[in-house]
Amino acid sequence: VSDDDTQRFNEIFGFQKEKVVCIPEGFEVPVSTWMGIKSRDLVFLGSAYLPNINAVRNIIEMAKLLPSFHFKVIGTVSNSINKRGIPQNVSFLGLLDDKKKEEVIINSLFALNPVEEGSGRNLKMNDYISHGVPIITTEIGARGFGEELKNHFIIASIDKFPDKIKELSQSEDTLLLKSEYFLIYSRMHNYEKTINEAYNTIKTLLFDF
Repeated sequence: VSDDDTQRFNEIFGFQKEKVVCIPEGFEVPVSTWMGIKSRDLVFLGSAYLPNINAVRNIIEMAKLLPSFHFKVIGTVSNSINKRGIPQNVSFLGLLDDKKKEEVIINSLFALNPVEEGSGRNLKMNDYISHGVPIITTEIGARGFGEELKNHFIIASIDKFPDKIKELSQSEDTLLLKSEYFLIYSRMHNYEKTINEAYNTIKTLLFDF
């Protein structure tokens, strides 16, 4: 799904690069897009999966340092967190329907991905990107995406997240540019186009075979 994966396959299995076809990630085209430029809300989306649980624990610690921001957690990961002693600026919204989930996402200033472990690509990132929400993520959270997209993520270690949030919340022009890029990119790589490219590639390979 990315040039990184192509490189990794080559390293592990010794495939020639020209024999590996990279089909980029596909994105849904949402009904609404980012409107959170003036917001103080930050969103995290995740299932009840250990890397996500640990990511929420990181968010709780960030919230203690950033009382003027409101952290919103969506998904079943909400059910796996001990709520005792949680700062008032953290809300656990649980599993939402698509309309409510989209509303929270597009009205957030940033989408967060403070994961420190796991494998594969985080599907939450596709949600963030397709809605045009500026993303602060760890290097692990950015895995599986090509360099073109990674250049527009805000990549930081966990301990630097609070500084990045404070710093970039004052940089509206930067955030607008990142949002615009994500929207353009996701529409250029929508699911319909990606599926058609995959179909044509497979058909060509079978024909050549």
